[in-house]
Order: sequence, then C-alpha cells, then structure tokens
Amino acid sequence: CAAPLHDAVRATIEATLGEPLSFDTVGTPSVLRVSLAAISGTIPGAVDESGLFGTDAAELRALEAELEPRVDVARVAGAAREEGLSPLEHVEASGGVSPTILARVRARLYGLSLAPWKGSSAAGLLPPRFAHAHGVTVVHRGTDAVVLAAPRPTPRLAQEVVSLLAPLKVAWAVHPHTR
Repeated sequence: CAAPLHDAVRATIEATLGEPLSFDTVGTPSVLRVSLAAISGTIPGAVDESGLFGTDAAELRALEAELEPRVDVARVAGAAREEGLSPLEHVEASGGVSPTILARVRARLYGLSLAPWKGSSAAGLLPPRFAHAHGVTVVHRGTDAVVLAAPRPTPRLAQEVVSLLAPLKVAWAVHPHTR
C-alpha cells in the first residue's frame, strides 16, 4: 500500500495497533512497513524461536496454522532452504495443497482478506498483460479507491500497481485462482 491509505488498510492497521493512525504516525515508509509487519506477526529482522527471521518465520507460522494435518515446520524450513525457496514456495511447489488453502495462508501472512474468484479482470484498469500475468481481479471499485485481489499478492506487486493507479487508493485481498 502507499499513501493515501485505502480505508480498509487503515482500519486493519488501526485494529492491530489499537489506536488511530495519523499522517504523523505513518509519515515514513519504515514506520508503515513495521505497522504492516505487526499485522502478520513478524517484524523485519526479528528472529523467532526456530532461528528463522522475517518472512520465512511468518510463512512457517501461517502454514502451521492453516495446514491440516499440522506441518512439521523444521522439515519444511530445511527443505525450503535446500531448494533455495521460501517455506510457502516450497509447499506450493511440492503440490498436494489446494489453491484455497494456499490463499488462506497468504491472507494470514499479509493480513489480507480472502476474495472469491468472482472478480472481474483488472485488464481494463491495469495493462492487460500485467493483469493477466499476475491474476489481478477487481473486487470493488469506487471513485477514488479500488480493492484488488490476486493469488500471489506481494509487496512488489502492490508497489507496481500503486504506481500505475495513482492517485487511486488501493487495498488488496487474496483469491485462490491459479494461473
């Protein structure tokens, strides 16, 4: 996300922090990044009890919470490291996990909601090749804001979309559709 914050993004951050945001609070990208990291339960650079840090640790916690039967996080972490993948990428590449479960893991990881795969393509809003390549759909569109969904939303994708859609406020959701 980027300033100005979409109302849904602001509400999620405020609920997590337990206090209202002001532009003084989110005046710098690093403060906003830490606020968003608090939503997913990871602080960039923080090491958890398994010795992992950042997004790898957060991915393992989200996988452990969403997968049944429970995943052996030590085994997943080791296998992912050997393959040069993140834990979530390893589980996805291994197969056997439905797109719906992977979407729930990503939603938990990024503090996003789930969106059904019913949205209209964002090809009219974004360049068609870009929208199709990332599976971006429009969940809701207002006059000054839009809610988009993708099966693999990432901070980099969000940054690219915000630069294409400025000055619209953008919020994200995860949908389980695969490419």
